[in-house]
Amino acid sequence: MSGDEERGKQAIRGNDDPSSMEEWKAYKQQKRSRLKNTDFSIISLNCCGTIIYRDMEMPYLSPTNNLSMSVSDYMKLAENLRWYMAQELTEVEADAPYPVGMLGDIKIYFVHYKTFEDAKEKWERRRERINWDNLFFMTMEKAGNTRELMERFEQLPCRNKVIFTNREYPEFSAAFYIKGFEGQDGLGDITAFRSRSPIRRYEDDFDYVAFLNGEGNCKEPWSGFVKDRVTVITPVYNGESHLAFMLDSVLGQTYPHIEMTLIDDGSTDRTVEVAESYRDKFRAKGYGYRIIRGFHKNASAAVNGGLPYVTGEFLIWPDSDDILEPESVEKRAAFLKAHPTYGAVRSQSYYFDRDKGMLDKSDEKIGDPDREELFWDILEFKTYVCCGCYMVRSEEFFKIYPERRIPEYPVGQNFQMLLPFMYRHRCFTIREPLYGVCVREGSHSRTPLGREEEEQKYRDYESLVDEIAGICGIRDKASKRRILCWKVKRRYEIAWKYGERKQMAKALFHLCLCGRSGLKLFGERVRILWKHNRIAGVKTWLYWRFRIGTAKVLGVCIRGWKKTAGWCVRKGGWVYWRVRIWRANRRRKGKKESEDN
Repeated sequence: MSGDEERGKQAIRGNDDPSSMEEWKAYKQQKRSRLKNTDFSIISLNCCGTIIYRDMEMPYLSPTNNLSMSVSDYMKLAENLRWYMAQELTEVEADAPYPVGMLGDIKIYFVHYKTFEDAKEKWERRRERINWDNLFFMTMEKAGNTRELMERFEQLPCRNKVIFTNREYPEFSAAFYIKGFEGQDGLGDITAFRSRSPIRRYEDDFDYVAFLNGEGNCKEPWSGFVKDRVTVITPVYNGESHLAFMLDSVLGQTYPHIEMTLIDDGSTDRTVEVAESYRDKFRAKGYGYRIIRGFHKNASAAVNGGLPYVTGEFLIWPDSDDILEPESVEKRAAFLKAHPTYGAVRSQSYYFDRDKGMLDKSDEKIGDPDREELFWDILEFKTYVCCGCYMVRSEEFFKIYPERRIPEYPVGQNFQMLLPFMYRHRCFTIREPLYGVCVREGSHSRTPLGREEEEQKYRDYESLVDEIAGICGIRDKASKRRILCWKVKRRYEIAWKYGERKQMAKALFHLCLCGRSGLKLFGERVRILWKHNRIAGVKTWLYWRFRIGTAKVLGVCIRGWKKTAGWCVRKGGWVYWRVRIWRANRRRKGKKESEDN
């Protein structure tokens, strides 16, 4: 007899109706007959998911069975499920009658296991069964629950989620009110049977069969964007030494409505510890704050980890080592509120070194600050693309990326975020340096690359731009030719950098086909030479190329003269006799004409 049936017997003891157990079994059978979805994984806070698997007589397709954890730890798990499921489960000492384990920084209480070895064996076996395409999240209001945690649960990027509460929360679509625990600090044991209905548990008030069949939680899921809120997305990799400066600059903003989403790209240092130390500071400020953990890949993949959590009306994505001036968010958000016809706004920036202070970057291309259509300027590097300078409207942005994913490449991030948006919308420039760009050794953008790495980077950029052109729907020949010209120009630069003369000539030929005039090509070549400080080398190269070319021409002339002279020598006798024969024939002809006369 299963433990669940034993609990059922205990629940109906004392009931005068002997058919109660049969009625309870029929009740469960009726539920099983309605279930259409039979391959789902429930990620639950405690045993509420276990009871559902038992009622449906299904194998456990989730490791979160017969255990419990705190609400805050559950939220970490739900927000970073793949990352935590890849971590090793270890045992910790605890004053408890059951084993306790640590999964990363999450503490798990295996309340229905006798030994840790047994709990770990079941955890690892069930972890392999997870259906990642059919996940259901279930949690509940209990001690330690806060409104911030409920908001984070509400914003999980999935429809299949429910939080059981002991009172009404009409503002949360994922909340389901279970009666019977009013006045308590959260819910009690919702897996227990109700006293007045021994065939029904408290949990049975929720139609979990309809929930598992994809009919939702009887409420429409959240689909809009919170008015006035600004979402800040920042990917970070090994940012232990500089992350705090950026987080402090966000906390120093004068704008009141901000949520911060920090995406850790698989850091190997203390980055996450630094980020965790700021939770209370953001809570005290009244700002939303979450940390998303992932595996190390690239910046665009890290950004994709945060895009599903965007709830603000406006969106910015500063780098983890840069800083925002105190009024940076407020001034940009105020402009977009006052000018609804603009899709984006940007500010100017400044460069600094934490040891040397402000830096002079007079060589940076600012472009025309009055220009509002920036697609080609950004693509052709005629203006700056400092990511934290730009703020866009979230709703318009996700019309471009409805699945909340940008193309993932080992290069870019700003191209994916900005180019499709700027192709469709105007951007205003605030002529104030509201964003600070940190110049430091070891940053990703300033890491020196070898030849093969640089050539691969150029190829990745070409593939990225081709995909962006498809997203933008670019079809006209003029635009395609301009994009081709951009590609060929970059090929020419790298070919010149590494002395690939054939590739240079090929690139110049294609530039001519793109419509670039000879004067522009010459000016471009001089600019590149000056940029790479190779004028002296070019002079030497041109001198020897002239000498070698002259020698080759002179050699051709000499060989031609020799061949001609030899031919004349060989043919001299033949010409002599031909002349003598010709003269003799003339004399003979003249003598004959005289005799005839």
